[in-house]
Amino acid sequence: MPFRRTRGKWALLALSIGLNLFLAGWIATQELAPFHHDRYATPPEKVTETIVRHLPAGDGEIMRHAIEGRMPQIKIAHREAADATNNLKQVAAAQTVDPTALKTAFDAMRSARQAERTLFIDAILEAMPQMTQQGRQDFINDMGRH
Repeated sequence: MPFRRTRGKWALLALSIGLNLFLAGWIATQELAPFHHDRYATPPEKVTETIVRHLPAGDGEIMRHAIEGRMPQIKIAHREAADATNNLKQVAAAQTVDPTALKTAFDAMRSARQAERTLFIDAILEAMPQMTQQGRQDFINDMGRH
Protein backbone atom coordinates (compact mmCIF):
# COMPACT_ATOMS: atom_id res chain seq x y z
CA MET A 1 0.00 0.00 0.00
CA PRO A 2 2.79 2.55 0.71
CA PHE A 3 3.83 2.36 -2.94
CA ARG A 4 0.38 3.51 -4.12
CA ARG A 5 0.31 6.43 -1.71
CA THR A 6 3.69 7.60 -2.94
CA ARG A 7 2.64 7.21 -6.57
CA GLY A 8 -0.59 9.07 -5.78
CA LYS A 9 1.34 11.90 -4.15
CA TRP A 10 3.60 12.20 -7.21
CA ALA A 11 0.57 12.21 -9.51
CA LEU A 12 -1.10 14.87 -7.38
CA LEU A 13 2.10 16.94 -7.33
CA ALA A 14 2.44 16.63 -11.14
CA LEU A 15 -1.20 17.62 -11.61
CA SER A 16 -0.80 20.58 -9.28
CA ILE A 17 2.36 21.80 -11.04
CA GLY A 18 0.70 21.39 -14.45
CA LEU A 19 -2.36 23.32 -13.35
CA ASN A 20 -0.23 26.10 -11.86
CA LEU A 21 1.81 26.39 -15.07
CA PHE A 22 -1.38 26.51 -17.12
CA LEU A 23 -2.87 29.23 -14.92
CA ALA A 24 0.39 31.23 -14.91
CA GLY A 25 0.48 31.09 -18.72
CA TRP A 26 -3.14 32.08 -19.01
CA ILE A 27 -2.69 35.04 -16.65
CA ALA A 28 0.42 36.15 -18.54
CA THR A 29 -1.42 36.09 -21.87
CA GLN A 30 -4.31 38.07 -20.40
CA GLU A 31 -1.99 40.73 -19.01
CA LEU A 32 0.57 40.90 -21.80
CA ALA A 33 -1.42 40.24 -24.97
CA PRO A 34 -3.44 42.95 -26.69
CA PHE A 35 -7.11 43.04 -25.78
CA HIS A 36 -8.33 41.95 -29.25
CA HIS A 37 -12.05 41.59 -28.68
CA ASP A 38 -12.54 45.08 -27.23
CA ARG A 39 -13.06 47.35 -30.20
CA TYR A 40 -12.42 50.36 -27.98
CA ALA A 41 -8.83 49.17 -27.71
CA THR A 42 -8.56 50.02 -31.45
CA PRO A 43 -7.39 53.60 -31.99
CA PRO A 44 -9.69 55.82 -34.08
CA GLU A 45 -6.96 56.22 -36.72
CA LYS A 46 -7.03 52.47 -37.32
CA VAL A 47 -10.83 52.56 -37.58
CA THR A 48 -10.44 55.29 -40.19
CA GLU A 49 -7.99 53.15 -42.17
CA THR A 50 -10.40 50.22 -42.02
CA ILE A 51 -13.20 52.40 -43.40
CA VAL A 52 -11.06 53.96 -46.14
CA ARG A 53 -9.14 50.81 -47.18
CA HIS A 54 -11.90 49.32 -49.35
CA LEU A 55 -12.92 52.53 -51.10
CA PRO A 56 -11.73 53.73 -54.49
CA ALA A 57 -8.79 56.13 -54.02
CA GLY A 58 -10.66 59.42 -54.57
CA ASP A 59 -13.58 58.32 -52.43
CA GLY A 60 -11.21 57.15 -49.74
CA GLU A 61 -9.63 60.59 -49.59
CA ILE A 62 -13.05 62.25 -49.35
CA MET A 63 -13.96 59.95 -46.44
CA ARG A 64 -10.56 60.39 -44.77
CA HIS A 65 -10.86 64.19 -44.98
CA ALA A 66 -14.35 64.15 -43.43
CA ILE A 67 -13.23 61.89 -40.57
CA GLU A 68 -9.95 63.70 -39.93
CA GLY A 69 -11.86 66.98 -39.64
CA ARG A 70 -13.54 65.47 -36.59
CA MET A 71 -10.56 63.53 -35.29
CA PRO A 72 -9.86 65.74 -32.22
CA GLN A 73 -13.45 65.21 -30.99
CA ILE A 74 -13.37 61.53 -32.01
CA LYS A 75 -10.20 60.97 -29.96
CA ILE A 76 -11.79 62.58 -26.90
CA ALA A 77 -14.96 60.51 -27.33
CA HIS A 78 -12.87 57.36 -27.87
CA ARG A 79 -10.93 57.95 -24.64
CA GLU A 80 -14.18 58.58 -22.75
CA ALA A 81 -15.67 55.36 -24.16
CA ALA A 82 -12.59 53.38 -23.12
CA ASP A 83 -12.66 54.94 -19.65
CA ALA A 84 -16.37 54.19 -19.27
CA THR A 85 -15.78 50.59 -20.39
CA ASN A 86 -12.98 50.19 -17.86
CA ASN A 87 -15.18 51.68 -15.13
CA LEU A 88 -17.94 49.21 -15.98
CA LYS A 89 -15.45 46.33 -15.74
CA GLN A 90 -14.43 47.53 -12.27
CA VAL A 91 -18.01 47.90 -11.07
CA ALA A 92 -18.94 44.46 -12.42
CA ALA A 93 -15.87 42.86 -10.84
CA ALA A 94 -16.68 44.14 -7.34
CA GLN A 95 -17.12 41.59 -4.56
CA THR A 96 -20.80 42.54 -4.32
CA VAL A 97 -22.52 44.24 -7.20
CA ASP A 98 -24.51 47.39 -6.53
CA PRO A 99 -27.34 47.32 -9.13
CA THR A 100 -27.58 51.11 -9.19
CA ALA A 101 -23.83 51.53 -9.74
CA LEU A 102 -23.95 48.84 -12.43
CA LYS A 103 -26.79 50.57 -14.28
CA THR A 104 -25.04 53.93 -13.98
CA ALA A 105 -21.81 52.42 -15.37
CA PHE A 106 -23.66 50.75 -18.27
CA ASP A 107 -25.51 53.99 -19.07
CA ALA A 108 -22.25 55.97 -19.02
CA MET A 109 -20.58 53.43 -21.31
CA ARG A 110 -23.53 53.42 -23.72
CA SER A 111 -23.57 57.21 -23.85
CA ALA A 112 -19.81 57.48 -24.39
CA ARG A 113 -19.82 54.86 -27.14
CA GLN A 114 -22.78 56.53 -28.83
CA ALA A 115 -20.95 59.88 -28.81
CA GLU A 116 -18.03 58.34 -30.71
CA ARG A 117 -20.34 56.55 -33.15
CA THR A 118 -22.24 59.76 -33.79
CA LEU A 119 -19.03 61.60 -34.73
CA PHE A 120 -18.08 58.87 -37.21
CA ILE A 121 -21.62 58.83 -38.63
CA ASP A 122 -21.59 62.62 -39.05
CA ALA A 123 -18.34 62.33 -41.00
CA ILE A 124 -19.79 59.59 -43.18
CA LEU A 125 -22.92 61.66 -43.80
CA GLU A 126 -20.69 64.54 -44.91
CA ALA A 127 -18.55 62.38 -47.21
CA MET A 128 -21.08 60.12 -48.92
CA PRO A 129 -22.85 62.74 -51.07
CA GLN A 130 -19.45 63.72 -52.49
CA MET A 131 -18.41 60.15 -53.29
CA THR A 132 -18.93 58.25 -56.53
CA GLN A 133 -21.73 55.74 -56.82
CA GLN A 134 -19.13 52.94 -56.78
CA GLY A 135 -17.54 54.35 -53.62
CA ARG A 136 -20.89 54.59 -51.86
CA GLN A 137 -21.73 51.03 -52.92
CA ASP A 138 -18.33 49.75 -51.76
CA PHE A 139 -18.82 51.47 -48.41
CA ILE A 140 -22.29 49.97 -47.92
CA ASN A 141 -21.07 46.50 -48.97
CA ASP A 142 -18.14 46.69 -46.54
CA MET A 143 -20.29 47.82 -43.59
CA GLY A 144 -21.56 44.32 -42.91
CA ARG A 145 -18.05 42.90 -42.65
CA HIS A 146 -16.96 45.00 -39.65
